[in-house]
Amino acid sequence: MPLPPELINRVLGYLSDDSESLRAMSLVSKAWASWCQVYLFKSIHLTPPALKGWLENISPEVDGPASHTRALTLEEYRLIPWINPQGLRFPLSNLASFSGVKSLSFLYWDATLLNGMSLEPYFSHFGKSLCVLSLQFCKLDPAVFFDLLSLLPNVDDLEITYPLPHPCAQSTVLGPPEITPNFRGSLSLVDLNTGHLILGALATLPLHFSTIRIKGCTFYEQGAYQLMLTKCRDTLVTLRFEESYRDRPLPDVSLESCNELQEVHVFLHSFMKIPRSLEILFPSISSQKLRKISLSSMEFVEDEEEEDGDIDENGDDEEDEDDEEEEDGDTDEDGDGDEDEDDEDRSEDEWSAQRARTIPWGSWDTILSPLAHQAHNAEGKLILQLNVRRASQKPFEPDHLLPKFSGHGGLINVNYIQSVTDIP
Repeated sequence: MPLPPELINRVLGYLSDDSESLRAMSLVSKAWASWCQVYLFKSIHLTPPALKGWLENISPEVDGPASHTRALTLEEYRLIPWINPQGLRFPLSNLASFSGVKSLSFLYWDATLLNGMSLEPYFSHFGKSLCVLSLQFCKLDPAVFFDLLSLLPNVDDLEITYPLPHPCAQSTVLGPPEITPNFRGSLSLVDLNTGHLILGALATLPLHFSTIRIKGCTFYEQGAYQLMLTKCRDTLVTLRFEESYRDRPLPDVSLESCNELQEVHVFLHSFMKIPRSLEILFPSISSQKLRKISLSSMEFVEDEEEEDGDIDENGDDEEDEDDEEEEDGDTDEDGDGDEDEDDEDRSEDEWSAQRARTIPWGSWDTILSPLAHQAHNAEGKLILQLNVRRASQKPFEPDHLLPKFSGHGGLINVNYIQSVTDIP
């Protein structure tokens, strides 16, 4: 007696991340092969080396294995551009076989090669099901960008990360297309320092995002960010600002019109920048629905300043000499007093480690005093979440050290973290 299909699908669901087992089970019969293909082709990443094998082994039919793909990534190599009608490695018409994709990602795509060409024959079929669009490390042209968006009316989530410099950037931004995506989900913009035209083009579209993440900002981008926040004033619920490891500051924008705002998350490499950031952002918040403010940094904090006679970790009555000799200006590893020249090559964690300082909790009541009126104006209890690196194991009493905030009904939570990935 054959097993019911519902039971087989349930068993295969437990093996959805085990591709080797799925391939083995697909050899049982044609029926099992079709069931296994649902999981084997759920997420596909096409790169130049994989194109030949895909064309030789996978049917381009609309109801073929590619119809099971829900997350599709198209990656170009910088010297091998293939995502264009003139590319000889992969006929773009074969993309039509991906008929059920919900998330589409482009990596290192040179979209400038499609300027003046129609994208409809190659990408319009994604418009039926696509909800998430990601553009990472791409050369983006405003005209091609608008043409692509006009074919994807159901996209809710948009990500643009590290756009590459446009060699022939246009001096003006085109008018928005007649058909635009829903844009009712999340927007993530990371280091758009070379993407001014794309940011300006995006700001001209109807926007209804509920979550916006902005990492890194320059002076030239602030006007576009302000326009986007204003357009999302009735839908924006969660806002995230992150300082880039390249020391680009937070945008100088007003949140006065964001009446539905409930959560604000801020990540800074140095907590000493918080007073300026709070002075810019939080006095402009008029939303009485604000429920949570999250402040994060990779700097160390200590629970209290050590008093005379306290015993240090070595068991001595005197403080370590190394601690007394620490200065804000660190020397380089070579010991010559000169700063290293490879700053651009450092990872974000290395930058964070270099900026690590120790801040006494006692000074935080002054640093966070601009938030006191937010706790007072909130309709409910406002939660202040502090994500910090801990320097000692002494007990911490936030209500005692931050009376200005807790005295107005605010609730303080402290989350001790070890790396950026620990930040909720």
